[in-house]
Amino acid sequence: MKKKVIAVLGGGISGLAFSANSKDKTIIIEKESRCGGHCQTKIEKNFTYDIGGPHILFSKNKKILRYMVKLLKNNISTNKRDNKIFYKGKLLKYPFENGINDLLPNEKFDCLNDFIFNKNKKKKPKNFKDWLYYNFGNFLTNEYLLPYNEKIWNTKADKMDFDWVEGRVPISSNQELIKTAVGIPTEGYTHQLYFYYPKRGGYEEFCKALEKKCKKIKTNFKIKKIYKTKKKWIIENNNEKIICDEIVSTIPIKDSLNYFSKVPKKVLTASKNLKSNSLIQISLGFKTNTKIPYTAIYFPNKDFLFHRASFPHNFSKYCVPKNHILINFEITVNKGDGIYEKNDNFLINHCYKKIIGTNLIKNAKLKYKNVERTEYAYVVRDFKHKKNLNTCLNFLNKKGIHSLGRNAQFLYINSDEAVRRGIELAKKFNE
Repeated sequence: MKKKVIAVLGGGISGLAFSANSKDKTIIIEKESRCGGHCQTKIEKNFTYDIGGPHILFSKNKKILRYMVKLLKNNISTNKRDNKIFYKGKLLKYPFENGINDLLPNEKFDCLNDFIFNKNKKKKPKNFKDWLYYNFGNFLTNEYLLPYNEKIWNTKADKMDFDWVEGRVPISSNQELIKTAVGIPTEGYTHQLYFYYPKRGGYEEFCKALEKKCKKIKTNFKIKKIYKTKKKWIIENNNEKIICDEIVSTIPIKDSLNYFSKVPKKVLTASKNLKSNSLIQISLGFKTNTKIPYTAIYFPNKDFLFHRASFPHNFSKYCVPKNHILINFEITVNKGDGIYEKNDNFLINHCYKKIIGTNLIKNAKLKYKNVERTEYAYVVRDFKHKKNLNTCLNFLNKKGIHSLGRNAQFLYINSDEAVRRGIELAKKFNE
């Protein structure tokens, strides 16, 4: 049988995984000068960090985990998560319910009493906010879960559905909470307690390893239009045409629809109403003898614009020069929210002042600063998400376009799941 020519729109990790495992003639079409997408890494002034938010490799899917670890051969390190929550000036163990032993006695009582006796007594949840109160009670929800989630989603929790929470917001048992409260160590999110990360080169090394298995990659190709003749697909930029039999799209669904003519108004409206957040990441490098052992710290307090700070020097010691640390601050934003429009200097100064104010680092000299912005970061699951998404995907499906990955399928999935989906779609084509 003659092999098909398959054009893969976008060189992110899902498109690379598909192409690397396909038996057909694939050509990856990437608008940027290099592949990687959300998994790109920046290496500058001897600092190494991921620019689409920090990435670490963990997975409940052991087969995919082995596949990805094997890709890097000897360029891999294993680490243990040490995350904290900055709460009332103290660092609690993450997740919050595993750190309640460090609360004041009256706070511990309120937390336990609320969780054990008062949760599940409310009406069945109708939105994400209801779901939090229903499953965690008032104390855990008010003190951490609600303020933190409304920061990361940049959306009021009562405007969000809760059909996505399974596996992402685990619920502790009464016994686990009691153990924690009396000082018996417990761990939450155990599937990500140990994680992998490239020794050198950052998370993009996974993408580079996949690239070596791909047939053809065309970068700096900015698509202008896509159309179909009787038998073939034509993908054009200003100077060139690519002819193929099939198209796998991994690019944002809102962007891909713009390349087709005569898209129905209801599809364009549905696309416009799909909600997502953008991400601003501020990176600050310090020369200091201060040792910060944590992988990440979460900040539910509204006084901090950032919801999380992560520390790449604890992903791999090769991410920073000697006697330096690197902190990445993440701020979830949307156009028009007042923070999206702030300039880089404002954001850098805010993060610098806030982290110095925590006393986490002392006698530190700022040696590096940078700001990166990611347009499509987190998918927001409002109540019309399913309907709007299905309208868009059905239109593309009828055209014969195969949607793949986080932005094309408009779902909040991690890189391991993106790789799995890429491999599975390749298998279907290979059959």
